[in-house]
Amino acid sequence: MPYANRIGRIYGYLVCVIAIGVFLTSASSIVGTLYDRANPLNAHTYGDVLTSFDGFKASHGNENPAHHDDKARATFDTLTDAALRQTYNALVANRISQVRFETSKTLGTNGLLLLLSVGLFTVHWWWVRRLRDSEAAA
Repeated sequence: MPYANRIGRIYGYLVCVIAIGVFLTSASSIVGTLYDRANPLNAHTYGDVLTSFDGFKASHGNENPAHHDDKARATFDTLTDAALRQTYNALVANRISQVRFETSKTLGTNGLLLLLSVGLFTVHWWWVRRLRDSEAAA
């Protein structure tokens, strides 16, 4: 019987260690997601700069391989400030919407993982202590 208790205790402690790792990973991801949610225009650094209109104007006309298939076909942008402002406002609204969706999804999944890891840790820690106490009483 002591061998079965030893295997059970090893299993219980192993689940507790894994639950702690999942908890720390989820908590870290939640903190990063909250920062992204607080400042959605800085959440993604690829593409045009959207933190200010002047930054957008400066970065919008650049030749960026992500925006152009062929550098020979890349042409200088000749939009007026009003048209550029409309484009900027549309991109800002899109970025905010995108970040809200992504952060909501991340907060939901990592929040669920966080709760599951706390539950698994609590149940297995309680179970291992019961095994240890029953072994000590015998």
